[in-house]
Order: sequence, then C-alpha cells, then structure tokens
Amino acid sequence: KNNLLNICKQERSQIDSLIQYSDYLKEKHKEPDPKIEHLKIILDKILDEDKPTLVFAHYIATLDNAYSSVIEEFASRLRGVGMYKGNEIWYEINGKRYQSDKYNIKKLLETGEIQILFCSEAASEGINLQAADKMINIDVPWLPSVLEQRIGRIARLGQESDEVRIYNLWYPDSY
Repeated sequence: KNNLLNICKQERSQIDSLIQYSDYLKEKHKEPDPKIEHLKIILDKILDEDKPTLVFAHYIATLDNAYSSVIEEFASRLRGVGMYKGNEIWYEINGKRYQSDKYNIKKLLETGEIQILFCSEAASEGINLQAADKMINIDVPWLPSVLEQRIGRIARLGQESDEVRIYNLWYPDSY
C-alpha cells in the first residue's frame, strides 16, 4: 500500500514537471497568430471610418484572442466595442463593460457608440446589423451557406452604404 502511494507521488511529480516544461515551451516559442496580426492591419486602416465593423469567428477562443489583441493594439482609438457570443452579450464604452442584449447592441451599432462588434456564430442569424458596412471573417466557414448568413447581417435591405466590404482571412498554405 505504501509502495503504491510512493509510486503515484513520483508519477504525479513527473507529470507536474512535464506540464511546467510544456508551459515554458509554449511561452518561449509563442508566435503571433498571422490572422490576428492581419486583422489588426485591416482595422488600422478602417477603424476611424464612420460605420462600424463586425468581426466574426467560429471558435470562442479565437474571438477572445482577437478581442484582447485589438484592445491592446488600439486602446487609444477605441470608443466602444461589443461582444456577441450566444448568451454572453456585452459592450465596453471607454473601457467600462456593460451587460447587454441583442436589441441594445443593435442600437449601439446604429448610433456609432460601438466601432467593432466581435461575433460568434450566434450573431449570424436573427439579428440585423446593417449599421455596420464592413465584416472581417477571422475564419471562413466550411459551408458557403454559413458564410452567406454572416454576410447577410450587413448586406441586406436597409444598408445605407453604397458598398459593403468583406474581408476573409485564412492561414497561408491552407485550405
């Protein structure tokens, strides 16, 4: 019994060491995500335009990473940003966060208080966001119909801009 307990403690110690080493390697070799870097390049050019921008991603972790990177890069130029991912809907004005709903988010886009709205697939149906006239897809969905649903949030009746711009990002040498 004692011998088994000692073996388990040794194994746990080795596993903890491996976890620490893998965390060290991840941090040491951390490279910026090329799509997030390109997102920032695009936003740098369009951020000060009158109409807001929608940023779509399928994966919540990607959306959160994009949000953090954009806030870090453009804090001095951002008045307001929003997040629309399922049941989690909020906005930040001048760095202060408020819980919201889809109706209020739509209103804040229309008034221009939100410059960028980060969206998961939850925002690709059932809400008209034509106050924005630019969309950046951090990932391009496998199904064209899902991409069309996203684009349909801004390319619809009631869009006041003469054109809408859609930016689709993908990794080099990938599908």
